[in-house]
Amino acid sequence: MGRAAGATALCALLAAAALAGENDEPVPAELMPPGGDVIPPGNDELFAKMLGSGAKLPNNCVFSEGMVEYTTVKVTYDCPWGPVVFELTHPDQAAAKAIHTERFAVTQLSGSVPDGLTDSVVGLIRQYEGGFEWERGENTAAFDVSASVEQ
Repeated sequence: MGRAAGATALCALLAAAALAGENDEPVPAELMPPGGDVIPPGNDELFAKMLGSGAKLPNNCVFSEGMVEYTTVKVTYDCPWGPVVFELTHPDQAAAKAIHTERFAVTQLSGSVPDGLTDSVVGLIRQYEGGFEWERGENTAAFDVSASVEQ
């Protein structure tokens, strides 16, 4: 997928989440983490920047797919020797092996990560995460932010 197409795919993914309205089903209580931290709609451009859509990444890796699902973001990068998948979560919900930024925990889920890719992705997240706020409290049940983009 080209860089422009990758940016378009991520924007479409997150725009779908932003269109969720009051008539959508609420987030099921069993899917809510302690404290009710969820990813609110309307962050498409921010996530596109944070995840490197259109950015020059190490070893010819490119953003290829993203998925927002209530409390996590899963992102796939196509690299010359295969896909690499990372997951972003709230820092309080992090796996032990996660890399922490101010507002996220980043965990590698699969793939053989080429030199520099993790540092580049984490660097982009740190650069842009200041514009992101987790949604808490009674507003967390007002929308469904599940969406995915396939190539």
